Amino acid sequence: MALTFTAVQKHFGKHPAVQNVSLTIPTGTVHGLIGPNGAGKTTMMRLILRLLLPDSGTITWQGEPLRPDTCATFAYVPEERGLYPRETVQAHLQFFGQLWGLTPRQARSAADALMERLALTPYAHTRARDLSKGNARKTQVALGLLGQPALMVLDEPFDGMDPENSQRVQTVLQEVARQGTTVIVSSHGLSFLDGWIEGVTLLRQGAVAAHGVLADLRAALPWRTLRVNWRTWDAARLAAWEAQWPLERVSAPPQSLYRLDQSVADQLDIAALWTIGTLSAFAVEPPTLFDLYQHVMSHPAEEPLCTTVPC
Repeated sequence: MALTFTAVQKHFGKHPAVQNVSLTIPTGTVHGLIGPNGAGKTTMMRLILRLLLPDSGTITWQGEPLRPDTCATFAYVPEERGLYPRETVQAHLQFFGQLWGLTPRQARSAADALMERLALTPYAHTRARDLSKGNARKTQVALGLLGQPALMVLDEPFDGMDPENSQRVQTVLQEVARQGTTVIVSSHGLSFLDGWIEGVTLLRQGAVAAHGVLADLRAALPWRTLRVNWRTWDAARLAAWEAQWPLERVSAPPQSLYRLDQSVADQLDIAALWTIGTLSAFAVEPPTLFDLYQHVMSHPAEEPLCTTVPC
């Protein structure tokens, strides 16, 4: 079962914000929603939450049309700082827990558990107005998690977070996805999404430009990346080795980076690198999420890159 868009369109006046979008996001997965400013991401999120209704087309959840009672089981973490300035972190969590239908005792227990998981316990009695941006974002994520939502939409959840806390939030979101929650994350920070989201939708001017399982989309691109980290190297031998292959050098030693066709990657003489110098690491990798984004955005005339149906 899944969240499904079928031929969905939404206009604001004469401006098409969402154009003929058809896609499926499987239940219990972490899915990225990306695209440039004005691509339609916010409108898509509001359609999912039923804050907006489509002009045409249908949106279904688990095979049924979205209804207000269905969306009551969804959680939304907005980009804006939606906290009560004078209230503490603990007070927020206990209050919202009861809004989710928990008893006061259950809300207190759930609040304590989430503060522990998100490293918010030291800030339990800190007022929202005194929180750092990163801790405020973690508090908002915790508010969304309190009711064990069926679907969770997060808009720029990592804004203001350091790498350690970003990783902590990613881990928690992956855990709730494994428990059945569908997690949809919108972010301009592609590096925060790459490596842990399972699926992705790239929007361009309100239409789907790419959609599917991220690993499949990356594999569908025709090139690979060779990364070589050198401890020592002989520049002349390296230049001679590079001349033997149709490589595009992206960066030079000590961290060499090359782009090459898949067919070349299959034939590459990796063993010869050890005659050039001492390596600390090397790998042939598929394109990154940023590579996928750049490729799709630089080929606007091409058909959408999709690895699932519909798209």
